[in-house]
Amino acid sequence: MEEVTKNEVTQSELDQFSALLKEHEIEALVAKHKPQGLQVSFDVEWLRDNALAASFRRTHTAGAHSITLSPLLLQWGLTDGIAFPTIILHELGHVIDRVRNWKRYGSIEPFDHEVLEYEADDFVVGCGWKDSLIETLRRSIALAMEHEVQERMARKRLSRLFNAA
Repeated sequence: MEEVTKNEVTQSELDQFSALLKEHEIEALVAKHKPQGLQVSFDVEWLRDNALAASFRRTHTAGAHSITLSPLLLQWGLTDGIAFPTIILHELGHVIDRVRNWKRYGSIEPFDHEVLEYEADDFVVGCGWKDSLIETLRRSIALAMEHEVQERMARKRLSRLFNAA
């Protein structure tokens, strides 16, 4: 068996994500919450800074938008019917915000991304997934501590959800 580096995605991981997308009916979930005409695709790759998922910056609104899922989701077990769809909805919130506000999105400094995280969380809450978001953030924080990984925003996001209640 070939040795796999952390930067490579295995066929097994791709197959697992394909099964998860079907199992949790992610295509239907995305279709329910996205604007008509918006195209969203999924890919899998290891992300920097132990990120679980991402939607990458685009400089225009045309074409399909991609949500990237990290194999870290598999390793950490964030693949159940609560965490996995919640993470997808959060990233979909980024995609939708980026499409609607792409000029502003491109002008935000990387260190000022906090507001973007909050807006994506607001999208998840607006979809009726607030409790799932809270549970997913709690689990992510606990897993980051367990794996001795620095979490960047989860604590602030969780605190904000409780303060907004």
